[in-house]
Amino acid sequence: MVAHQPFDRWLHCGAGHVHWGAAGAAGLLLGTDARAGTRRYLLIQRSSWVHEGGTWSVPGGARVSGEDALRAAHREALEEIGPLPDYRVDQVVVEDCGGGWTFSTVLAVTSTAFTPVPNGEVSDVAWFGAGEMGALELHPGFARFLERHPLA
Repeated sequence: MVAHQPFDRWLHCGAGHVHWGAAGAAGLLLGTDARAGTRRYLLIQRSSWVHEGGTWSVPGGARVSGEDALRAAHREALEEIGPLPDYRVDQVVVEDCGGGWTFSTVLAVTSTAFTPVPNGEVSDVAWFGAGEMGALELHPGFARFLERHPLA
């Protein structure tokens, strides 16, 4: 993990929740181009030693103060799964936990096949169709995101 102190730390928000990232966090939900068939989404399985280890989610992590969601999601994905192909951002969904802390999910599409190279924070990387995600042990925050924003 690359330290960006003092923002890579736990934060107690106004609602009493505990979050990683004093300036919020962001993640990249990268999907394949649906013109090539059913859209598939790249998810990571978090290593056992990280918070919510063993769960599946998007590559992502703490934002640095002043860093926008697009840059944070790209930086964190690069850190966790290596070089990224070109992609097009379709949408950024910002969700507030109710206590002032936010997680921004960057929904993006690529038409370029690539092989992710996970770092030590990631135990596995795989592509899933939207209908396959329900069978996975999802990170609780990502599971809530999918409930509110179903994928096609």
